[in-house]
Amino acid sequence: MHVHRLDRLGTGLLVLLVCVSTAAPAADDALSAHLLRQLSCIDPPSPLASLIALENQGRFDVSEGERRDSATCWALKPALDLADMTFDHVCASTEDPLLISQFPAFFWRSPGTSPGETLVFTTTQTAPTVAAWADANLGNDAKGVGIAAGGWIDGETDVGCSRTLVWP
Repeated sequence: MHVHRLDRLGTGLLVLLVCVSTAAPAADDALSAHLLRQLSCIDPPSPLASLIALENQGRFDVSEGERRDSATCWALKPALDLADMTFDHVCASTEDPLLISQFPAFFWRSPGTSPGETLVFTTTQTAPTVAAWADANLGNDAKGVGIAAGGWIDGETDVGCSRTLVWP
């Protein structure tokens, strides 16, 4: 009877281990799907959830962000593989005064024109390579998707979505 109980305990632990070990890829898949949707510009980007998820994964230290023109950029460590493209920086901004006040480590506002609601990832790949990747992976015929060389991080190509929201 004691051995049977140990067998059931061992089987239960094995099932738990399998469930836990298969849960991690699902979380990565969910994050990848979320990031691709954000970059697609189908909807205005809302970078907060993306930043929280990436920080929770330990991909960047929020205190090491580089602020520029009402946006903040972080180096991703390790780099993020998203649909077979490797990105090494994330940049984000918001125009929402509540988010700026509640999440000052992520968002800030400088004088001048705001970059809007923005989520950008940068890569060392060339702009034509990133454009082909966007066409293949972002849907929406990549309408509204911004691709530029050196726009956010010198020597890199960025891909992102930025929209200016209308506030009452």
